[in-house]
Amino acid sequence: MILFLIAFSAMLFFLFDEPLAATLVLCGACWLSGWYFAHSTVATECERLGKFYVGKNVYQCSKIESKDE
Repeated sequence: MILFLIAFSAMLFFLFDEPLAATLVLCGACWLSGWYFAHSTVATECERLGKFYVGKNVYQCSKIESKDE
């Protein structure tokens, strides 16, 4: 998805001469990439250590198990 957005941004810029639209699409791709990286990092740290940190703060993780009836 992110690579598609980057390619789409390049197409808007080079083929259609739309720098503003290309910039907005590229910003969206960067935002999506950052969101994915942050969530996967937190999930990995929670699975490995049971906690993650942001700056000097450490947060405890606990897995919520669903009860099947």
